[in-house]
Amino acid sequence: MSCKYLMVNPGFFKAQYADHAIASITHLLSPDISIKAEYFFKRMKDLKPRYENLFTDLVIVPELEGDRFQISASEGKSRGIELGIERSLADSVSWYLNYAYAKVQDNDSGRWISRRWDQRQTVNAGMTWEPGLWKFSIAAGWHSGWAFTTLPNELETDTSIEISAIRSNRRARDYSTLDMKVSRNLLLPGSTISIFIEVTNAFNRNNNGAIDYEISEEEGLFILEEMDVDPVLPLVTSIGVLWRF
Repeated sequence: MSCKYLMVNPGFFKAQYADHAIASITHLLSPDISIKAEYFFKRMKDLKPRYENLFTDLVIVPELEGDRFQISASEGKSRGIELGIERSLADSVSWYLNYAYAKVQDNDSGRWISRRWDQRQTVNAGMTWEPGLWKFSIAAGWHSGWAFTTLPNELETDTSIEISAIRSNRRARDYSTLDMKVSRNLLLPGSTISIFIEVTNAFNRNNNGAIDYEISEEEGLFILEEMDVDPVLPLVTSIGVLWRF
């Protein structure tokens, strides 16, 4: 009796390659005020293929959906600038303000295309007040809309679309949120307990994040019946306890 073993080479992808460059300068305007300017650049090569979805483009495991498509970009790059100012006051109050302009793109079929999470302009601001064992903080964020893909209103059933020609051809509405948090520390022998309540998206703004298409077929045509823009992260209140020891 003899046995034979078949060895299969799964063909692993090559390791991805990336170059990072960051140039930053920080200047103290006064003992409690600092400003910063930063430029960053990242170049990526030997990218492994990844999947996204065409009809519902914000899912946890895109590979399992029927509308998945593969992105086989030859290279990618991200670059941008960031400007910021921070101040810390003597009475336990601090605040910050940051602005960033950035791009994240893939070279797909010879075209530089924005990635799904590309957001060109971003502004973040926040303030913290820590009187004794209490801590009050508020943060506001805004960024320009994420990229998404719109489909033709009609398409013949025997016609194919080159996804790279239409991918990221539209922008969602700008995103903004206001978050607040209050916490109180309880000092114990050898440990600290923090009790907090946090509110995310306090104004319950309807921020666009996912696009959902409804397609029908009739008389040799695919027809785009409806395009829904689904919100992400509504008003959320969290209460928690953190024990540090």
